[in-house]
Amino acid sequence: MRQSNLCSEIALPTKPLEDVNDENGEIALCTLSAFNLGAIDSLDELEELAVLAVRALDALLDYQDYPIPAAKRGAMGRRTLGIGVINFAYYLAKHGKRYSDGSANNLTHKTFEAIQYYLLKASNELAIEQGACPWFNETTYAQGILPIDTYKKDLDGIVSEPLHTTTGKHCANPLKPTVCATPRSPR
Repeated sequence: MRQSNLCSEIALPTKPLEDVNDENGEIALCTLSAFNLGAIDSLDELEELAVLAVRALDALLDYQDYPIPAAKRGAMGRRTLGIGVINFAYYLAKHGKRYSDGSANNLTHKTFEAIQYYLLKASNELAIEQGACPWFNETTYAQGILPIDTYKKDLDGIVSEPLHTTTGKHCANPLKPTVCATPRSPR
């Protein structure tokens, strides 16, 4: 039976181990970081932060020790990164928005669109430089399917903010989806 790790915000593949040294098993690992939204003044700042986060976490994947082969196999094959946010409530308050009354909906949309775009762009640039992660072809990204293609369209009823990327897709290079890596699979 394949299942995810214990995270509830993302499903990552796993494969059972016969024993602790089983190299055919897969343990889902996610190397984590977060943007401190309370510390930014402009969404443009996220571009440089995304490059730093993606490159630092990707380098960490190669640096860290993996005492269990199945953990290394999954980490090296998928190169999964989890980059979230902290200080979101303060960020909304700083902009005079309240999560509870819907006034934050458009700012939230615009902010997380920028975050996703800049992370995908940074990841794509890294993939172009170093190659896609070994198991990239197992992802929907390899098929050119991005989160913008699969989100719940009912959200359009509560958010009037348009997309701000030039292509309407969050990929730095939508013409070459085979090198458009995800922030969860930069190489």
